[in-house]
Amino acid sequence: MKKVVLGTFIAAVMSQAAGCIFVTDDDGENAAIDVGWQWQEVASNGALSASQCPPNASISLHTQEVDGFGDPIGQEIIDIYDCEDGSAITPPLPPGRVSTFLTGTSDVGSFTSFLQFTDLTTVNQVVDFELINNGGYIVFNWDLVGESGAPLDCEDVVDLDGVGIISTSVTTPTIAFDDQFECNQYYGTTAPLPADNYTVAVDAFNAANESLVTEAVTRTLTVGALNDLNEELGVAVIEIAGQ
Repeated sequence: MKKVVLGTFIAAVMSQAAGCIFVTDDDGENAAIDVGWQWQEVASNGALSASQCPPNASISLHTQEVDGFGDPIGQEIIDIYDCEDGSAITPPLPPGRVSTFLTGTSDVGSFTSFLQFTDLTTVNQVVDFELINNGGYIVFNWDLVGESGAPLDCEDVVDLDGVGIISTSVTTPTIAFDDQFECNQYYGTTAPLPADNYTVAVDAFNAANESLVTEAVTRTLTVGALNDLNEELGVAVIEIAGQ
């Protein structure tokens, strides 16, 4: 099973960046983001291939200054572009830490990207987004508890190696996707999934990939097209056996 660590995964889904162009105002204090986006198709084996923008799609780039915790402190700025452009350079922005994400509309529906953070304090930045045309992701959090229901930290569980989620197609049970994460992230996003109904199972495992739970947390979820970000699983409460 392939281990996908949050943060490593987010970096992996970013496509190669275009060159960054420095932008300042007259006093030299403003900066800019060179933003790019690419559409992909995901196959039943998880492989990605280049795709096209949805018909008549437009892209809205959202930028907002944030504090050290990622909480918004500035006014949101929205710039709109033609999806077919594939990239754009924002107007000059005040230097600082900012959040960025994309939304869009098209003839076949609307879409939203993941949120990314970048720091414009000292230099312009490049931010790229990968969008899944025919599928999306399952996004969830987790907490650990003992058999009594008492909360546990990841460090409390002997031999714990990580938390995993297996997403099995309801229509074609031979198709399944296995994603694993470091426990102390407490947050996970699957690799891209084709649009389908999935039975998902969340558990904790040791270094031998053996389950440590009394029973996996299971749900049936639907992943739609146009980069669907399914958050219906919410917080999976994982009960560790013998604790």
